[in-house]
Amino acid sequence: MAVGDPEHGRARQSVQFALSRARRLGRRVLRGRPDGEPFAANYTQWQARQGKSLIPVWLSESTRTERSSAVAVVFHVYFVDLVDEFIAQLAQIPVDFDLVVTNSSGTPLSIPIDRLPHAKTISIVDSPNHGRDIFPFVSVVNAGLLDNARLVLKVHTKKSAWRDNREDLAGSGETWKAGFLAELLGSTANVEQILSGFAEDSALGVVTSTGNVLGTEYWGGDEAITRSLFRRLGRELDAATLRFPAGSMYWVNPAVIRELKRMNLDAEDFETEAGQIDGTTAHAVERSMGLITMALGLAIEDRATMPAPYDPAAWRAFVS
Repeated sequence: MAVGDPEHGRARQSVQFALSRARRLGRRVLRGRPDGEPFAANYTQWQARQGKSLIPVWLSESTRTERSSAVAVVFHVYFVDLVDEFIAQLAQIPVDFDLVVTNSSGTPLSIPIDRLPHAKTISIVDSPNHGRDIFPFVSVVNAGLLDNARLVLKVHTKKSAWRDNREDLAGSGETWKAGFLAELLGSTANVEQILSGFAEDSALGVVTSTGNVLGTEYWGGDEAITRSLFRRLGRELDAATLRFPAGSMYWVNPAVIRELKRMNLDAEDFETEAGQIDGTTAHAVERSMGLITMALGLAIEDRATMPAPYDPAAWRAFVS
């Protein structure tokens, strides 16, 4: 679409309208919160809730499944038409793994075990459509379902149609999703390389797809919320150091997961879904994953910057 094209102007106006609408909705929903923090993840209100169980009812049954694989996969489903594509990609994982599927689509979901020969366990739970893919993920973390894993893959069905009209972001939503799948999974050989990288380098924290480690220019309206989340960890936020895996699909060191668990996030920390494109707890957690990684002295890499493993067979360290 050319800059002078009338369609370009209309697309730009639609994005501006969406941003304005999200800000207005956010002000109405969050007005009146105490402690100078006008957002859902308010520190004072969070303190008052401490001691409550963080395991939602919809996850309680899954806590009874024994999980012992070195690799865990958390797969969030909202768009059911993308499930087959993701399952075909997960079949490229060459070692046993425990799979947790959170399903907020409202449609019953089943995954034939024979499509994932290395899936040692498959748990499918119906989760509320709340907090995008992030609230279901932190609920899985809080429930201890990833406690035994030595490496975690987080993926979710992604369309991101809003990207189609963003001049500052390369590629459509479809292209973005395809890049994640190709570079985080894609082939058995590619996954072996990623696993080998983590096996050889204990300081590797997060690996995402190429071009998706972003910085301070993408703080948006999320800095204050992120600062409040870091307060829960007893950490100071240095906003000038922001680097994070945009899109929330990545392989991640469990040390980062343990810090996320310490935030004690619950349903009340997340806003009611209103089509927001910025300024929510889900966006703040997305950025926090990078900041936590750096605070632990670990590296954030994309597939282009991740060093090639010295031993191409090091991935066998994750064989259960």
